[in-house]
Amino acid sequence: MAKTRKDLRGRSLRKGEVQRASDKRYMYTYTDPLGRRKFIYANDLTQLREKEENLLKDQLDGLDIYVSGKATLNETFDRYIST
Repeated sequence: MAKTRKDLRGRSLRKGEVQRASDKRYMYTYTDPLGRRKFIYANDLTQLREKEENLLKDQLDGLDIYVSGKATLNETFDRYIST
């Protein structure tokens, strides 16, 4: 049976969440639409989870590519037509 990962205070961590032992900051790891590994940092677990929620909303809206400036003309046209 798999053990759940916990932070230094004993709180359960979700998939992708880690608490660094060196500076005790929380880190969330994810992969962007272009296949690159990205990280989000926070001093508190609640702040980290708020940032995760905002990231998820942006990903569902399709804003990742547009914010990073990597959208192609076809992707921009498809988004324009869909709206």
